[in-house]
Amino acid sequence: MSFDPADPAHTPCDLNADDPGVRRAFADTVTAFAAAGLPVDVPLDAVQRYEGIPIHGCRGPEGRFNVMSVQGTPRPLEQFTGIPHGSSFVMAVELTANGPRMRSNLVYGQSANRSSPHHTDQAQLYAQRMGHCGVHRA
Repeated sequence: MSFDPADPAHTPCDLNADDPGVRRAFADTVTAFAAAGLPVDVPLDAVQRYEGIPIHGCRGPEGRFNVMSVQGTPRPLEQFTGIPHGSSFVMAVELTANGPRMRSNLVYGQSANRSSPHHTDQAQLYAQRMGHCGVHRA
C-alpha cells in the first residue's frame, strides 16, 4: 500500500514480494551478509560500535529514523572500523494532556575529550535506547 496522507502512521505498508526490485535487493542483502560471514538477521548493534559501545541504526536510504552511516558492506565486528557519521542529537517528544514530555540524547556523548567521564556517557544511554527526560513547565 502506498503512502496515504490521511493515514500517515500506517502507510506505506506491506511489501510487494513479487516486485523484481524487492527480490533483487533482498538477494543482494543475503549475499553481502553471507560474504561477511554474518546471518542476515543479525542485529545492527551486534556489528556496529562507537568507542566499544553497541550502536543501533543504519543508513538513511535503508529507511531508518535513526541514521548511522558505516563504510562499505556488512562485516564481522572484529573488522568493523567505526561510525564516521550519523545522528548526533536525537529527541522524541510525546504530547500529553499534561504537556509535552521528551527524551533526548547526544549520541556521541557530551565531551570529545576521551578522558572525560562524559565522553561516552550518553552513548551508553543511547545503546540502551534511553535518554535524558524533560518535562515542559508553563
